[in-house]
Amino acid sequence: MSNRSCNFLIAVVDFIRRRTEAIALLPVLFWMLASGVNGANAQVISMALDTNVIALGDQTTLTIAASRNPMNGAGTFIWPAWKDTLSGGLEIIEAQDLDTVAMELPNGDAGIQLIQKLTVTHWDSGFHAIAPIEVTWNEETLKSNPLSIQVLMPQPGKSGEIAGHAPLRLTSWSWQERMQQWLPWFILLLAMIGIGLWVHRKWKQREPFVPKEKPSPRIPLEPAHVIALRTLEGIQRDAIWKKGQVKAHHAAASEALRLYLEHRFDFPALERSTAEIKRGINQLPLRNHEMETLIEVLTLADLVKFAKLTPETADHQRIVSRSIGFVENTIPSKEANETEAP
Repeated sequence: MSNRSCNFLIAVVDFIRRRTEAIALLPVLFWMLASGVNGANAQVISMALDTNVIALGDQTTLTIAASRNPMNGAGTFIWPAWKDTLSGGLEIIEAQDLDTVAMELPNGDAGIQLIQKLTVTHWDSGFHAIAPIEVTWNEETLKSNPLSIQVLMPQPGKSGEIAGHAPLRLTSWSWQERMQQWLPWFILLLAMIGIGLWVHRKWKQREPFVPKEKPSPRIPLEPAHVIALRTLEGIQRDAIWKKGQVKAHHAAASEALRLYLEHRFDFPALERSTAEIKRGINQLPLRNHEMETLIEVLTLADLVKFAKLTPETADHQRIVSRSIGFVENTIPSKEANETEAP
């Protein structure tokens, strides 16, 4: 087809479009007029398009109106449940809420009209028929007028040239869409404020920094054997077993000997049982008879404290003398291991 033929076709289409827009409401007017002739009090359902000619993918508004005479009795319009697509291939982009307005009926009476506007589009070129919309009035089904729409293909550009972009179409955001868009950022802001307040409170509640004091010079210590011998000699001198304090006498001797093991050999004996000490002294630099003496003293003290053994007079003296002997036999040649005096 030549360029002259194309230009002629485009001019014809534009002419038809302008004329069609002018007569787009004629079917609605005829429908309402016919309804008024048949009965002034009848309920009327009408349907109209803003324009009956659109470009492929362009949008237009479909208006559906239901009018009635309130003097003709009470009733309720039951509106159809819209799906994505109407008859004739019209795709619904947006459905506005129902609006109720007052109107003047063809006979001059005051009437009530329910109006709903649908934003629609079409994606198939050519002429398309739109079937009547059915609305229920009480138990009666009413139908609107039918419509037709013409969908035009985009106008071709000049041969050999790239067509320009389509004009920008502005859209408005609903408050629900704006909430969905800004809600994550709002929650993030609240979380950051909460974290900041928590960090600030922790910072205010922190303990003030106090510089550590330099340790004072260490007081000279006594050797471990000096402390142990002094304690054991005091136990031997007091002889509280003569006053009936048998358990206390044996417990004091056992504690003095255990404390000596900790200070002399760095062996934790105070918190260990006699059986645990027996298993651990193999690692100490002790001779066999010294180990036997140590276990003998500790075992005797345990029997008196826990087994309620009634020792002989010689046992009271022996537990102290054996402890003193153990300490004297294990005194280091160089008094290197020392501890503080009690």
